[in-house]
Amino acid sequence: HMMPVAKMWAEGASFAEVLQKNKLFEGDIIRAIRSLEELLRQCVNAARYMGNEQLSKKFEEGREKIKRDIIL
Repeated sequence: HMMPVAKMWAEGASFAEVLQKNKLFEGDIIRAIRSLEELLRQCVNAARYMGNEQLSKKFEEGREKIKRDIIL
């Protein structure tokens, strides 16, 4: 249920738009997106540790797309 929400957010939808298109609680959305951002941060670090800079950059791009506006 959260993947469409995270996709909308990463594509630049406002929090109000995300809420209008879903029947999820605000707190659940915020918690899920913050957890996703933290997971992506850990993936960035893991990819760097393994020496895969290309993968690290992809994770970082995704993290930057969701780390914006009021959620974080």
